[in-house]
Amino acid sequence: MPVAMELKAARRLLGEQLLTFLDDIEPALREDMLAALEMEGKLLHRPASPLDGRWALLPFYLAGELRAGAESGHTACAAALAMECLVCSTDLFDDGMDEDRTPLVERLGVARVLNVALALAFLVQRILLAPIEKGSDPAQSARLLDCVQHALLRASGGQQRDLLAERRAACELSREECIEIAAAKSGALLSLACRLGALCAGVEEAQIEQCAEMGRLLGIAAQLDNDAHDLSSVLQQPASSQKSDLARGKKTLPVVLAAHSLRTARAPDAGGFDASLPQMAVHSEETRAKYARVLREGILTTWGVALLYRERARDCLHMLTGGKPVSPAVCQILGFDDGAAVEGKKR
Repeated sequence: MPVAMELKAARRLLGEQLLTFLDDIEPALREDMLAALEMEGKLLHRPASPLDGRWALLPFYLAGELRAGAESGHTACAAALAMECLVCSTDLFDDGMDEDRTPLVERLGVARVLNVALALAFLVQRILLAPIEKGSDPAQSARLLDCVQHALLRASGGQQRDLLAERRAACELSREECIEIAAAKSGALLSLACRLGALCAGVEEAQIEQCAEMGRLLGIAAQLDNDAHDLSSVLQQPASSQKSDLARGKKTLPVVLAAHSLRTARAPDAGGFDASLPQMAVHSEETRAKYARVLREGILTTWGVALLYRERARDCLHMLTGGKPVSPAVCQILGFDDGAAVEGKKR
């Protein structure tokens, strides 16, 4: 079966099961939760694209790829649906904290969006405990829930560091701190998705940790790539940017690298540089051109760092499978759809 059709069938299966968990929720709340779960990139988005539902598909397919003879059907589905709701919830909370005017916020308002985020977080717990009613091992459900709670606390800690970093000058942060924040935010969530898949497969502890490390590295790479892409977009079309983190001058890695570059060049205003759109607007054309140049250098460097983390994640996958072929579906979900990971690492 072609990969696209296989993933479409999996999305349909998981989507139908997710809808059953919404059946007995109060109708007004269920309608808003559906609106969130139908956003672009989410499992229930229609018409579906290759990227939709990736957070749910990742633990679901990893469990099948790594399964060591243990039955993991119910728990793998639960892990997949829990991951989908968890990421949707954290995305909504993040939009609220960043004051982003997303289409859903414009449609529902901030208060309703935050209530949906809270409801989705509660639903995660219910989903993970549901397999017990179908005869699954309660200890396994408890372990999955414990992993989710641990990852959420770590991701929340990363978000707190990110918020506190907004109060600091960009040149006060180091490259290492930016990587640590990315690891605690996106890294923690992708690590969790991979860990849940490995746990559902019933593999050895060493493989579980290897799988979690692969997810952590992929999460760091994804966060850095996103930061570089956002800043690149606003440099090309500053008037069209609606990203509040850029308007507020959030201290992402490209911005921090640019600030250090200015400081090395002994630029007089390097200490206060934060790449915020308001700040850029008040300076002369010559100064804006200088800022744009160092920011582009920071963006290119950040993309290079992201690629290095992706290669390290690819190495983890190679070690995890012992160089054996990996299914095209898993490669596409992980973002290794260039074929380089299908038959192990090839230099």
